[in-house]
Amino acid sequence: MLAFNLEPDSGQPVYARLYAQLREAILTGRVEAGTRLPASRVLAAELGLSRNTVVAAYTRLADEGYAHARGGAGVYVASVLPEDAAFPPLEARTDAVPDEGAGAPPVLSARGRQLAAMGLEGGSASPVPFVADVPAFDVFPLDSWVRLMARSWRQVQPDMLGYAPAAGHAPLREVIAQNLRATRFLRAAGSDVIMTSGSQQSLDLLARVLLDPGEAVWVEEPGYGGTRSAFSAAGARLVPVPVDAEGLSVEEGRRREPLPKLIFVTPSHQYPLGVTMSMARRVELLAFAQSCGALVVEDDYDSEFRYAGTTLPALQSMDSAGRVFYLGTFSKSLLPRFGLGCWCRHRLTRRHLPTPKV
Repeated sequence: MLAFNLEPDSGQPVYARLYAQLREAILTGRVEAGTRLPASRVLAAELGLSRNTVVAAYTRLADEGYAHARGGAGVYVASVLPEDAAFPPLEARTDAVPDEGAGAPPVLSARGRQLAAMGLEGGSASPVPFVADVPAFDVFPLDSWVRLMARSWRQVQPDMLGYAPAAGHAPLREVIAQNLRATRFLRAAGSDVIMTSGSQQSLDLLARVLLDPGEAVWVEEPGYGGTRSAFSAAGARLVPVPVDAEGLSVEEGRRREPLPKLIFVTPSHQYPLGVTMSMARRVELLAFAQSCGALVVEDDYDSEFRYAGTTLPALQSMDSAGRVFYLGTFSKSLLPRFGLGCWCRHRLTRRHLPTPKV
């Protein structure tokens, strides 16, 4: 499985060049400690060399401590290399961010160091009482899911096995758009849907394409920590805006920052308080965004669930100016391990972005 280049080079004999390349493969980790090297006859046949040439290279590796022969079982890479014995490895560091003191150059970028310091962790891997955002894994219809998966794989065509569009599988995007139009009244076609690995990737993508460092972002207070991480990593200036019985307080947000670049809300089921944004507050929020030129990110993370009645239409369905980006995920309705989310966008043009007004 190893590649060799044994073309004539500086007059070295073939066995020496083979030895040098095997030694390099061992030192660089291409061949791990304890790995059995190919039998001398096999390697000789593969490379078109005499067996004695391969034996000579193996013998030199063994003489210098890079390999050892096991009687009747072949030649194996040594567990401890000569370099390791002479220079013991440093103890493993336990901190996530490398020490950059004493004039040492930074290993991570400023954004990388900020992300590492946040230490964002995933949710619980098993159903635990009173833990938010975890569906009932024990009642998921696994048998039905397995049958559907098997049926789907029987219908796979060769043209479905190549590189997929960056935005996701087009038929799946169209089905999602149809569902969102029917259930959430969204103004979206399949081409407006972008598939992601979940809400966190959606937030990260939106932060990178919409925000410049220093721009203000309204975030709900209290709110989802992952949102703050994504926007902070993009260099945005976070403006916490309190939530009352009707949802995000637009009046208080205007007082704290009258010209936000972006507003993040969870109007269907505010996280973590559970408030549903009133219709009057939704109208007020959209009018404010239109007046100041702000964009709105609507995280509709579990609107599929309700105790009674119908939920209010999505904020994006009320948006006539193309300012609202709609986020959704299948982590609650299916399983988090699927890592499947999406966001719907409008095709933003200058007509959607009037000059901000104070």
